[in-house]
Amino acid sequence: ETSYGKVNNLTVNAGATLELASVNNLEVEGTLTNNGWLKQTKFAANASLTEFLRVKNVAGTVDKYSGVDLTPTSSAMGDTVVIVKGNQECPQANAPANTVNRCYEITPTTVAPATTRFYFDSAERGSLVLATLNGWHYNTGTSAFDLLPATANPPGGSGAREYVEATTTTYSPFAVATGNPLAVTLASFGAQGQSDRIVV
Repeated sequence: ETSYGKVNNLTVNAGATLELASVNNLEVEGTLTNNGWLKQTKFAANASLTEFLRVKNVAGTVDKYSGVDLTPTSSAMGDTVVIVKGNQECPQANAPANTVNRCYEITPTTVAPATTRFYFDSAERGSLVLATLNGWHYNTGTSAFDLLPATANPPGGSGAREYVEATTTTYSPFAVATGNPLAVTLASFGAQGQSDRIVV
């Protein structure tokens, strides 16, 4: 089902998926809580901003949820599927430390560079400082997350519209987390043999 109209409060339970139509008519007057998956498919035209999973109140004056803004910069990406997994971190191993509690998947028909804005709310950010956050992409070749090139815009927004903006060239999945870990210098290292183990 992808046609909903107006509701008061809405919770997507863990393990559930709510799919919005390409022309979204869902309006939430109270609160929208995503503990599962929100999904939407839209056509992403070249040099045109496409908003995915943006839900407003009935009057259209208050943002209740925002997912991803996608602006292809060299060619159209065609029908593009965006999934936002709310109130959960990405399940892949080697995720960056200090991650916003939201995971994103973007699957375009045609892969192309884009300026991508990843939204989250202040509750999902928790105690993390907004200005320290960056976008990260999971690299299936290395089984690790790579830091995305940031655009000129710093992290910003407020409430349900906090965001990090980055340049994307490969897709699915993405996380938002603090920057690279600080380098450390190892002061000392030692090991001692025991009868049944080695103590380091």
